[in-house]
Amino acid sequence: MTHSTWTAVVERIEQISEPEFYRQYILPQKPVVITGMMHHWQAMHKWSFEYFSQLRSTQQFAIEQGNVMQNETLFYKQEFGQYITKLSESIDRDTPAIKTKPADVAYLSVFDIFQAFPALKADVDFSLIAAHKLINFIYAWIGPQGTVTGYHADWADNILAQVYGTKRIDLVSPAQDACMYPSAKFEFRTKLSSIDPDHFDRQLYPLFQQAQPFTTTLHPGEMIFIPRGWWHRVESLSRSISINNCGLDLKSILLDESREQVKALLHHLGLYGRECTCHTIQNGKRIRK
Repeated sequence: MTHSTWTAVVERIEQISEPEFYRQYILPQKPVVITGMMHHWQAMHKWSFEYFSQLRSTQQFAIEQGNVMQNETLFYKQEFGQYITKLSESIDRDTPAIKTKPADVAYLSVFDIFQAFPALKADVDFSLIAAHKLINFIYAWIGPQGTVTGYHADWADNILAQVYGTKRIDLVSPAQDACMYPSAKFEFRTKLSSIDPDHFDRQLYPLFQQAQPFTTTLHPGEMIFIPRGWWHRVESLSRSISINNCGLDLKSILLDESREQVKALLHHLGLYGRECTCHTIQNGKRIRK
């Protein structure tokens, strides 16, 4: 991955109260890794691929193939149990640097886990961020080693919690937007970058080499606060189960959410953002996730 030679490590703390979290990190929009506030989660004691294999659902979910944010949008539909069974049979490689071909990496991302399995909601606790937000969206991310969620910036404050496995996370400040080359590809509530650091054209994107990323590895039982507008890229270093909470306050609802809802409506009518992460083209037709 090619950035400038300058990198920094994300600050790490063990615990913090809700008021102090708001004052020290939400208000100044400062990333932080929190290492000691998931011990009481039932998810830490229950959630595994073996446990998930016992859950029953006949609903089919969209499984992404490869990094859909910078590359072609590819996905297929599969039942949860079938996906988990296949994932359970996969083996983590000793050397994460050995890359898997993008088409070989199948990812259950942005998974509305509590819609599928409502009882699991009691297994997590995002009160640290939810206490300061009016609307919260919670999604799970379940996949093998090698999944990549490419550089993007969300229009909401976000806590990503690692339940199983490890992930590498790279962050770039919104002050360096010019280095990240925003893309025209549409993703709801998100701004995408054109940059794929693993395959990046220095002549086409020269300023990217000046980007100054913060980097961290997220281990089981750790969560990271990613403020609104911060670019981030997430790569699974092993089979992984993660869950995140994106939260909107009143300002975000009035300024960001209203705009994003209008864009989404126009997009689904085919009037905005022809290229996107939520549709693929099959036999000349737009197929929605």
